[in-house]
Amino acid sequence: QGINLHKALFKGRSIVKVASGGHQARDGDCHIIALDEYGEVHTWGRNDTGQCGISSERQKGYGDSSPDIHYFSDGTMGVNNRVHLVHSMNKDFYFGGRKIVDIWAGHRWTMCMDEEGELWTWGYNDRGQLGYPTSSSSLFGDTDRSYAPMKINVNWNSYGGIQKIVVAA
Repeated sequence: QGINLHKALFKGRSIVKVASGGHQARDGDCHIIALDEYGEVHTWGRNDTGQCGISSERQKGYGDSSPDIHYFSDGTMGVNNRVHLVHSMNKDFYFGGRKIVDIWAGHRWTMCMDEEGELWTWGYNDRGQLGYPTSSSSLFGDTDRSYAPMKINVNWNSYGGIQKIVVAA
């Protein structure tokens, strides 16, 4: 089923790519990530492992610099930890001012690439899919997830740069 999400929910911008992650979309076990024409990311859907990039922990203490969150209700995502929102991830706030040029969604985790070719991930990390450990750092509220985008700390040039990304979800 489609959900009519008005352009106003995306700061009036055009969406250039949409990706969905999850394994039971018919049951609402998925999240959606959208990339707008200005290189900013928008997320909505299930968020129980931080795959939408938000949590109550993430929102504490950010005052006026907190990201835009627009709530909507269509009756299809009100079970358990599903959220009713479009969350705008401002590139200056989340990605060090870099424009995002591509996005991917896995099962309960999300990835994007910035204009410098760096990869950022967030969400579930039970098998190391984020590319960095969440179990040994005080930066993470839970040992198996990241609620906010973090850059994968790899020198991609030593591998000849990123040529292609393939995500299976």
